[in-house]
Amino acid sequence: MIDRRSFLGGAGAALALAPVAAWARRSAVEGAGLSAPLEIVDDVYGVPHIRAATIPDAFFGQGYVVARDRLFQIDFGHRRELGRMAEAFGADFARFDAVARLFHYRGDLDAELARAQASTSAGTRASSASRAPR
Repeated sequence: MIDRRSFLGGAGAALALAPVAAWARRSAVEGAGLSAPLEIVDDVYGVPHIRAATIPDAFFGQGYVVARDRLFQIDFGHRRELGRMAEAFGADFARFDAVARLFHYRGDLDAELARAQASTSAGTRASSASRAPR
């Protein structure tokens, strides 16, 4: 059971830090391929709001926000899909890697991408460009 001193200390710390957590974070993003700088505002709940001049710029902003907030998940998913978990997390993941490599898509990816709509391709390229190493 929690004692009174610990409870009061924790409650005091939470009250002292509450105004700091309520500040909105605002950032302007400029990058190669953007038609105009875009603005990303994180509200008091931590939800990012993207203001962009064009739809591809908005997709770029979405990719930027995902990379900023969820880089570990992107890397984890990438390793999981390619069957490369064991190299980062140890030999215990080798059997998961074997299954992932068994079901890995080996078809003609260029033919699949050629069938996609132009607007979908533009959004995907813009989102990917924001995550590219610089």
